[in-house]
Amino acid sequence: MREHNYTIPLNEALEAGVSCFLCKMEDELEERALDYYMGAAVMEPNVRIETNRKGFCRRHAEKMLEMPKKLPLLLALQTRLDTVAEAFRKEKKPGKATEKTCAVCDRAAGQMHKCLENCLWLLRTEPDFLQKYLASQGVCIHHFHALAERMGRSDGALYVQLHEHMEKKLKTLAADIDSFTRSFDYRSTPDASIRTVPGRAVETLTEKRG
Repeated sequence: MREHNYTIPLNEALEAGVSCFLCKMEDELEERALDYYMGAAVMEPNVRIETNRKGFCRRHAEKMLEMPKKLPLLLALQTRLDTVAEAFRKEKKPGKATEKTCAVCDRAAGQMHKCLENCLWLLRTEPDFLQKYLASQGVCIHHFHALAERMGRSDGALYVQLHEHMEKKLKTLAADIDSFTRSFDYRSTPDASIRTVPGRAVETLTEKRG
């Protein structure tokens, strides 16, 4: 299989043995976005214009607070405050709340869009990647639909393969959840592997980003 800079991370995530390799990619892209805005980029005029306009959501701002250097965050919030205060001064009567925006969310989402496009391209054109996908745990239900909605009429056969893979995964998960719940019966002798069931259930059935 041909490897390029934009396909290597996908292959590495797929080979990591996680419940959803695209969730793993999503986490990595989020971390990169946080590092970007907490680095030297915050001093660039075009970046500061963006953070002034969009700001950060609470979840990402709190993640930034956990990072060692606080100065980049405070520099961005300092000029963001000017934008917020100016807009607030113009509010003379009750009205609709301002739209919720976040520079980190938007950057990570843009990169994730490209990641999904690259993943679908690999599934279409690289048989080795497709076989590795089918032999792995695949993706969560959210990322399955994210891939499916990008497919066209020519992807019918591919969709069937991925759908069958997801259906098998859901059936296995259902059986594992049943085993987990039964393990609380004093008469049962549970297998140690069921300890991973709660985490796998959450990872498979819930979306990471709210």
